[in-house]
Amino acid sequence: AHALWTGIGIAIVGLVGLVRARRGRHHRRVLHLVGHASALVVGCITAIAGGLHTLATADRFSGAFTSMPERELTSFAPQVERIFRATAVVLATDAEGDARYGSIGTGIVVGGKPDRAWILTCSHVAMPYDAVGTFRHAADALPVCVPLADGREGRGTVQWVAEPPLDLALVELRVKSPPEPVPIAPDATALEPNANVMFVPNPYRAGWKLDHGTLVRREPHTTPAGTFELLITDLPVIPGDSGSGLFDSRGQLVGLNTWTRINVGYANGI
Repeated sequence: AHALWTGIGIAIVGLVGLVRARRGRHHRRVLHLVGHASALVVGCITAIAGGLHTLATADRFSGAFTSMPERELTSFAPQVERIFRATAVVLATDAEGDARYGSIGTGIVVGGKPDRAWILTCSHVAMPYDAVGTFRHAADALPVCVPLADGREGRGTVQWVAEPPLDLALVELRVKSPPEPVPIAPDATALEPNANVMFVPNPYRAGWKLDHGTLVRREPHTTPAGTFELLITDLPVIPGDSGSGLFDSRGQLVGLNTWTRINVGYANGI
């Protein structure tokens, strides 16, 4: 936004200078004309670049809340309640520590001790300032803000980052009496196509909800780091949901939502 308005200001100054030079006695002086024209061109380029950046960042996440919303007193099955309580939001800054241009995503508590919790999220959420596909080093990570489902929040530190192309990061949050971790499925390969799956979208967007869907297919993904399987679902995963847990019908963690593939008529959550 700063670049957008700065560019507009420079362009206006250049345009006014050209108009005044044309009306005055300096319209034949090349240096005056070149200077004003250059300001106009630079201002337009800066404004266009700033506008595109503003649009790009505005489309990433649109939420109704700026802090963790309270949950309604609705009764759910025990395994769903456990998922809700273990859900967290992960807020990261940019490389300069500016939160305005950072990222927002979701995480899930997968382990802990009486004084800390370990939260699994996506590496592109915890470290948005590193290029996609590059190896991220946990030692280079900046602190992240982690609001928990119960309203508590704290400063988290990235303890581990998976090797690309795996989009995983483990964040440690120092907190007393952390939420109970979710159970992890011992064998996610047992999940067959058409199996029921569910996830909790980022609660900052529209409050607490649980979305249900099905596993569309398993897709092998061969990379230099090994062969992995992508779980393609029909869940409505959108920006801000990265890092949310993917659960089977028993409430076991079988994967992590990392990105969305747009198809005709629907979007696949992966």
